Amino acid sequence: MKRDYICLYIKLKYKEPMNLRRFLFLSLWGALFAAMTACKKGENDPFFSFKSRNARLKGTWKLVGKEAVLGNSVLVGQAPPVNYYVASTYDGTKEIMTITSNNITTKMVYYDSEITFSEKGDLSYSLFIYFLSDTLNQVFKTAAFQGTGTWVWNDMDKNKLGLQLIPDHLPIVPDTLNMGTLFPFELAGNYYLDRLSNKELWMKRSGTRTTQIDSIVTTTSFEIKWSFQKK
Repeated sequence: MKRDYICLYIKLKYKEPMNLRRFLFLSLWGALFAAMTACKKGENDPFFSFKSRNARLKGTWKLVGKEAVLGNSVLVGQAPPVNYYVASTYDGTKEIMTITSNNITTKMVYYDSEITFSEKGDLSYSLFIYFLSDTLNQVFKTAAFQGTGTWVWNDMDKNKLGLQLIPDHLPIVPDTLNMGTLFPFELAGNYYLDRLSNKELWMKRSGTRTTQIDSIVTTTSFEIKWSFQKK
């Protein structure tokens, strides 16, 4: 009987540390898994990152890609509305916009654009547009548009999926250059962060808006994606 007690004691003595190690391992793995899944917010976010979303956002980002689809309806007085559609792409050097209405026209603008975020909520941005002044010798002139502003997470810091950009003033971009495809010609607005890694930023924006100048009412629906790389 005494020997049975001794055997039972030995079994418990060596079983408890094993259960403790298993408990600690599972607890550690559970905490690590929760931390990793918490890093993934946007649909295409990295599964794991050692940096917070604020730290990943901080820095200077160069616009390297853009895809935009817009539908426009222009109403002048009592006349029937004029509808036209826009498909636009940017490859890091030039933006090509195809406008489809009664006929098809193409518009092209060469530019570079960057935006810089600080962790404290400040931002600065730049847009350099290049005009072809000498077609024969491929000579360009440059127009620079630069400004500052602020940014905030528009979902109260909970998920940090939405980014609101607030410029200090609106850049004065000539109407003949304004592509009507928002950033970088227009900064202000709410953007969904589809991907935010240490080196890549994908932003999306979609919706409908109406503007009126005198008797001209323009309603625009849009769906746009921007791709940035950190410098």
